[in-house]
Amino acid sequence: MNLAIIIGISEYQNATPLKACKNDVILFRDVLKKIKKNDDILFLGDSPQGYVAKKQISDFVTKHKEETVDELIFYYTGHGERYGDDFFYLFSDFKKEKKKRLDLEIVN
Repeated sequence: MNLAIIIGISEYQNATPLKACKNDVILFRDVLKKIKKNDDILFLGDSPQGYVAKKQISDFVTKHKEETVDELIFYYTGHGERYGDDFFYLFSDFKKEKKKRLDLEIVN
């Protein structure tokens, strides 16, 4: 099984908007659909807030946890930020003082 998670964040509450990301994420999704290699694609292209994105990613992973995954494509377009050795993909509601709430933990 081949899966893809595609995330596009172009609008931010606390950072400069990245207008091109809206088109980037749509184009990437359309390319994946045309090549018809992926069995399922999670598309988060409307600048989701962190809690919404984490829930949808968790549901997607849970949905496929019994499957043998041959390939997973993860595509993110938007702001990112490094804190020490940690790198964060920023969701639309990102706040520096609450960066740890963006952690996503998937437990078997």
